[in-house]
Amino acid sequence: MATSISGGEKLIDATLKTSVTEKTFTQELDQEAKELAGKITITVSGISYSETDVVALFTDRVSSQLMPGYAFDNNSTDIEVKGVQVKKDGTTTVTTHVRGSALPSLDSDAIRKGVAGKSVTKAQEYLKTTGGVAGAEFRFRWAVFPNRLPINRNNISVTISAQKI
Repeated sequence: MATSISGGEKLIDATLKTSVTEKTFTQELDQEAKELAGKITITVSGISYSETDVVALFTDRVSSQLMPGYAFDNNSTDIEVKGVQVKKDGTTTVTTHVRGSALPSLDSDAIRKGVAGKSVTKAQEYLKTTGGVAGAEFRFRWAVFPNRLPINRNNISVTISAQKI
């Protein structure tokens, strides 16, 4: 059965239960027949979880433990659900592992102002003095001077991402 259901939720396979709620046939099952037609209705139930809700719970728990100047990146999460236990009374216990990245909280406007009009080399030197920045990549569109950033800071966009190792 698919582990994905509507609404961005994930189904926990270990909680699946099926039951036949109705079955009707045109012939008796233990009689010989050339054709057998019928209808079977099966009810499937299970427990699902929302990845968005899991990330929100994780963020609430972890954000107070991050270093000052860093924030949890909701786009870099990896959720693993395992250790599902369904007790006789119907309660379900799930062990969930969530991995994510923390990115520096940078002032994009201050960075754009600091690098505006500078050469790529000078802009990289400026960014090295900014805490939490490990590297920079520059992309130019319609550049008059391909090694110099625009003078108007409104023509500069800043995107923050985790460095892939």
